[in-house]
Amino acid sequence: MTEAIHSLAAGNLSVAVLGRERKDEIGALARTVQYFRDSLADRQALQKDVDAQRTGAEARRAKLETLITDFRLAVRPSTSKRSRTPPPALSKRSSRLLRQ
Repeated sequence: MTEAIHSLAAGNLSVAVLGRERKDEIGALARTVQYFRDSLADRQALQKDVDAQRTGAEARRAKLETLITDFRLAVRPSTSKRSRTPPPALSKRSSRLLRQ
């Protein structure tokens, strides 16, 4: 039991918790250690999900910034010649982006 607790404290979640089937205080302690181990494993899985979502959001944000920059560079030559009026082919939404 002591080894299992030390192993969990070191971050080793693959440790086997023995004695859970016992009906005495040792069994109660073993079940508590098992619950603690399971909770740590769940927390790590949730953290991995959060990290993956954050990475995905950062990638989407970077992609969007690249698209916006490319759009501005593509439109800038046509708008700098005479006025800030966009070419007729651009949608109303694109026109609002140019005015910002």
